[in-house]
Amino acid sequence: NEVNKAEDVDPNKVSESNAEKVVTESELTNADGKNGNQCYVVVDNIVYSISGFVLWADGIHSPSGGRARCGKDLSSVINQSPHGKSKLNLLQKIGVYQN
Repeated sequence: NEVNKAEDVDPNKVSESNAEKVVTESELTNADGKNGNQCYVVVDNIVYSISGFVLWADGIHSPSGGRARCGKDLSSVINQSPHGKSKLNLLQKIGVYQN
């Protein structure tokens, strides 16, 4: 077995434990952050969990004016935010999106 070198590890890839997890459109829609549901979003076909973040109360990212919502593919709106994709590294990767 070869040991991965630090330069071979891509932190933006889905972890091996979640690599096979496929999230369907129905599962994503149900993860709307409302009524105790998980909050999942998709960016570039990767599904992230945003559950527990204050700025995502009731399934809406309050600073976005409603453009960023749980249960949605945010690939087209994330770059309009002041932080862009820089916050994605703080989130748990759930798997890959299959629409």
